[in-house]
Amino acid sequence: MSLSQTFKSSLVRSIRPDELFRIFRLQKNRKKTLPARVRHDPQLELYSRILKRDFLHYGYFLDPKVPPESISLKDIEDAQLEYARLFLKQMTPGDQRPVLDAGCGMGGLSVLLRDEGYHPTALTPDEHQIRYIREKHGTIPTLHCKLEELDSSQYRGHFGTVITSESLQYLQLDQALPILNEILAPGGRWMICDYFRKEAQATEKSGHVWSNFVDRIRTAGWEVELDQDITSHILVTLRYAWMLGERILIPLTDFGIEKVRVKQPGIAHLLRDFLPQLSQKVHDSLKVIDPERFAQEKTYRFVVLKRSA
Repeated sequence: MSLSQTFKSSLVRSIRPDELFRIFRLQKNRKKTLPARVRHDPQLELYSRILKRDFLHYGYFLDPKVPPESISLKDIEDAQLEYARLFLKQMTPGDQRPVLDAGCGMGGLSVLLRDEGYHPTALTPDEHQIRYIREKHGTIPTLHCKLEELDSSQYRGHFGTVITSESLQYLQLDQALPILNEILAPGGRWMICDYFRKEAQATEKSGHVWSNFVDRIRTAGWEVELDQDITSHILVTLRYAWMLGERILIPLTDFGIEKVRVKQPGIAHLLRDFLPQLSQKVHDSLKVIDPERFAQEKTYRFVVLKRSA
């Protein structure tokens, strides 16, 4: 059966009363049957299948002016490795105290730390990620939970370093800060690499507000050892993704919609409300990675904080 025939068959089946009732029931109960996003994130799983170094972050380009047209997937992977090396450069050589990689993604940073002689523990609430790390990198200890769910009494003063690499944005600070303070050894350090909103009124609401975060950590007694604005170095990745969207994703979407209208006018009529929404959805999704808007509204920083002794 051809793709066109399969699609037509599906449409015919969808108007049967029993199928309409099933569709209604599945939609009504979708939130009950879907796992919580934090427990399994299909979007991050997709990224991990495209990029093969087991990193899930923006990457750090040494040359922030490199044109997106000249970038390959290998360049993205190399930039992700440079990003991970930002943490290695701040580690104390020979430090044998455990390192908590909180929000470890697919475990790429934990593997790098292990290979450099450190002792990482990988923490993630995502079911796919924890299973992947345990199967591929079985020598790395893992914790399957959110940082806010960690039993801090069990790890009191245990870690010399805690790393949140693009995971701070997900933390509830009221719950996370006391836990961080308890699980770090005296004089321990918290390394952060993440983006922050410049103002609370930013269009895209993910990320903590930078000024609020600074106030919170100072009030909680943290000392700032290092604060680097690396926005220009991560914008390269956004420009690359934006270029792919503008040159490939949007044209392919428009082509597919027009193809349906020309080749399948009946189906196009049936989907007359859906097709424009699909096109708009693609355009709206692309706005999220608009590099110019990101630079206006957000700041990407590498920060090292020290717990007061």
